[in-house]
Amino acid sequence: MVRDVTTRLHIFDRAIEVVNPRRSAGFAPQALRSIRFGVQQRLNPRTVAIFSSPAYGLRLVSGGLPMLLRQARAFSNRLPEIVSFNDEFRMRVHGV
Repeated sequence: MVRDVTTRLHIFDRAIEVVNPRRSAGFAPQALRSIRFGVQQRLNPRTVAIFSSPAYGLRLVSGGLPMLLRQARAFSNRLPEIVSFNDEFRMRVHGV
């Protein structure tokens, strides 16, 4: 778990960017590639519990990051940008 660092959500005119803290120590470049294929890296179980709890009345879809990549590509005809550096995981989803 990464403590004392917040997840940031940036909303731009033509994109949404999520910046999430992560640990660099022991995180191999292959792990970033495996995340694109849906292998979960739950480094912050509290955040996972909040977004997956049925107590909030959310109807959640399954499919993870591979589904998000497909839907984002279908929506804007551009793949989301996913980068991982300086103890951060960044994902930018483009609009039309």
